[in-house]
Amino acid sequence: MKKLITIAAATAILAAATATTILANRNTDPIFQANIEALMNNEGDRGTGTCYNTVTYLENVTVLYCGGCHFVWGIPLTTDTGICY
Repeated sequence: MKKLITIAAATAILAAATATTILANRNTDPIFQANIEALMNNEGDRGTGTCYNTVTYLENVTVLYCGGCHFVWGIPLTTDTGICY
């Protein structure tokens, strides 16, 4: 019986250590990180002028995105443009 309890305790400790390691090393999606940074920096203000429908993430560069007419981190991916009023 003591052997069974020892094996169960060792298994529980190993499972907890594995879960902790997995959670600690989990990578966050870059787009998710960009959204959090934008919220923290009060970005996303509405803009007017030429906007872009397709944008790819690029740090430290902002572009007017047509989906909501707000500025986002990134650069235009295509020449597909629109107008924000």
